[in-house]
Amino acid sequence: PCKSLGIADASVDFEVYASTIETNENEESYSNGIETLLDLLNNDNHMEVTKKQQNNTLFQKIVQKVEHLFEKEKIRDIEELCPQWKENVDYVTSEVTNITAVVEALSNVQKEIDANLSLKSNATKQLNVLEFFELTLQETYYHLQLKSTNISCIVETTEI
Repeated sequence: PCKSLGIADASVDFEVYASTIETNENEESYSNGIETLLDLLNNDNHMEVTKKQQNNTLFQKIVQKVEHLFEKEKIRDIEELCPQWKENVDYVTSEVTNITAVVEALSNVQKEIDANLSLKSNATKQLNVLEFFELTLQETYYHLQLKSTNISCIVETTEI
């Protein structure tokens, strides 16, 4: 069984290393086995490559979700208001490591969404009232115009 080293996607079977060390009667082989294990544990380059791979995978996952789940109109809005949205995703997935900051930012975004939905609801209500006034005024205009035309016709026919 493998025990994780805490390095994402990297694990070492310590039992294999232990059996290799036990069967090696040569002190030099023992030393090399320990050095190999320590190199693996301390290999910052490997961890950095793994971190970059994870960040790239997360970046690709987010971009794909946006492109597949969002409607074209929503994507156009994102691109219009945030033309560098992919760079923003890349920054967040590769540079932001403080989970508390992410939770706080997420909370702020959710509050803004709620506020905008409230504004949208109020704007929709106002739009409905404006459309009602528009209809009322249009019908009144048509009625007055028709009445004016009828009066004009009546005046013309009486003069004849």
